[in-house]
Amino acid sequence: MSYWAIARCSEGHLFQTPYFPLMSFKAILLGSCRVQRCPVGKHWTKVSFVPAGDLSEAEMEEASRHRTSPVP
Repeated sequence: MSYWAIARCSEGHLFQTPYFPLMSFKAILLGSCRVQRCPVGKHWTKVSFVPAGDLSEAEMEEASRHRTSPVP
């Protein structure tokens, strides 16, 4: 099962990225740290997933405008 999850980079950008439990095609997993390319700032960064319930409607809309590329 996969779905689009909302992530926040270390600079605060919000974006959507595919999430697959227990595996990663778009990120480098270093222990509990997830590093991937931010599609907003165009930089490699540490990201964390954000529960949708913790975001305002404006933040949800912002995240939906920025998606990483689909899994190859």
